[in-house]
Amino acid sequence: MYDIVFFSLTMTITESTSVISITAATHFPIKLTASNFPVWKCQVHNALVGLGLDSYIDGTLLSPNQFTDPAKTQTNPCYTIWYRQDKTIISALIGSCSETIQPLISSAITARQAWEKLTLTYASTSRGRIISLKTQMARTTKGARPILAYLAEMHAFAESLALAQSPVTDEDLVIGILNGLGSEYNDILSAVRVRETPLPLSQLQDILLEQEKRHNEQVAATHSLLPTANATQMLPRGPQPERRYHGDSRPSSSRRGRGSYQGHANRSSNGPVCRFCDNVGHEVKYCRKLQRFIRDNNISIATSPAVHNTMTSAAPGGQPWLFDTGASHHVTSDAANLPTYTDYGGPDEVKLGDGSDHGGVTHARGEPS
Repeated sequence: MYDIVFFSLTMTITESTSVISITAATHFPIKLTASNFPVWKCQVHNALVGLGLDSYIDGTLLSPNQFTDPAKTQTNPCYTIWYRQDKTIISALIGSCSETIQPLISSAITARQAWEKLTLTYASTSRGRIISLKTQMARTTKGARPILAYLAEMHAFAESLALAQSPVTDEDLVIGILNGLGSEYNDILSAVRVRETPLPLSQLQDILLEQEKRHNEQVAATHSLLPTANATQMLPRGPQPERRYHGDSRPSSSRRGRGSYQGHANRSSNGPVCRFCDNVGHEVKYCRKLQRFIRDNNISIATSPAVHNTMTSAAPGGQPWLFDTGASHHVTSDAANLPTYTDYGGPDEVKLGDGSDHGGVTHARGEPS
């Protein structure tokens, strides 16, 4: 739990009391602005407590009588000491304020008056800052940053609220931290909710660090499995005659149950000759005409060396089937997982082995055209 308690010791002045020198640069280095009054107040009060002079601003030390005789002809030495010390404190307070705030206390007669003016002026501002800090704290989430960075920010909010005299309990801080975590920490959140006693703040960091380590290891293991998308064959919806591709680019029908791929292997001096369209300058696997023909006729041929170029009969009921080729990803929602792909012209659904449908098919693996 973060808490700050201000206290003072009663001070008395004697003729032997010394005047302590105070400067803003040395004792109050943080200048007061419109937004940092709680921090500035803590700084000034602690410095005065350390010097034994806090009684000058909290009202526990009253001004001694100025004169020692009724005729007011004999100056009281204790008053002189008090007066000099009080003016020294006022000077340091003015020096520790920003230029826009200095006029507010420049007319103060005593250090206590200057202190009260600043407190009354910025008390409402401090209340607004407390509300702002609590709002920011509630909205802060871990995001993608490390858990230590997130915890540091949440602790900073708690410390700022403590300085503003609105301390946060350990239990509330733990709840605030857990509420800002991602779904990968749901197990911890569930465990905390069923605890009969609050989770100590001192244990929370170690638990979250261990969970972060486990999550990072799982993510690394997932990324190490690179997706492979081997070519698969898709059969037409209805019974159709098998097609055979010749080098003259004219498909011919055949009643045989096995397809073949024949073509010219001639090469000219100007470059490779396509075995599908007989044009010079590209190989058949880059032939645009072949790609359009395959797409328009709703067929697919295996292009991976690991897959046999075989054709089978149409699936019962006219539904196309995709065969298991050993690929790690048969269906993916991200086309970037495929090394190459082409527009898919078939039905916009995939029939799974259990009879269910998976819709939204837009691309199929292919070679660049």
